[in-house]
Amino acid sequence: MIANTIAKMEVKAKATPGRPRDPDLDDRVIDVALKIYAEHGWSSFSYGMIARQAGVGKAALYLRWPTKAEMLVAALTARPVEMTSIDAGSIREDLIELGREMLRYLNSEPGLAALRMFIDARYQPDLFAALSAEWNAAPTAVARAIVQRGVERKELPEGASPQIVLDAIIGGVMNHVLSNPDKSLEVQERTAGRFLNELVEMVVVGAWGPRGSEA
Repeated sequence: MIANTIAKMEVKAKATPGRPRDPDLDDRVIDVALKIYAEHGWSSFSYGMIARQAGVGKAALYLRWPTKAEMLVAALTARPVEMTSIDAGSIREDLIELGREMLRYLNSEPGLAALRMFIDARYQPDLFAALSAEWNAAPTAVARAIVQRGVERKELPEGASPQIVLDAIIGGVMNHVLSNPDKSLEVQERTAGRFLNELVEMVVVGAWGPRGSEA
């Protein structure tokens, strides 16, 4: 359903003549939409609130995004989790850096919106299934490359699962962020060293199973 929606949006954008869209307006609306969604969730995600805070008319929103679903898809996909290629020379250093990137992202407005997305997915499965898959694409690709290099360097066993490693690191960082809502990103980054070291050590040793001592 969402894939068809996105495809229709792309076709409409190519086929619609006339004055080009204002990228500044689009960016402003997307930022406001993410802020509102992060704070209030799907049930309070409305054209009226977005229009007021973005300083635009509702007609401009309907013209660009005919449904709330299209607007949220556009907002979350416009500010995805961006993962750089990570290769610090060892599996532990790579996974620690992966954890730091996720920590920074999950403390941003798009990251907070992504956290909200996983909660709302329980009640809007059709809408959020495609968004979840797209959100996972970049970190999955990075984690796959990290794990593959770890296997090649014999830091991880053959058959180590990139998805399980990714779930463990992102899940741990996500829980860390949710467990410390009163701490700023600056504080979390300053105190994250020990947490990430211990988390990564547990993941790497655990990947070997009963042979963990071989790591």
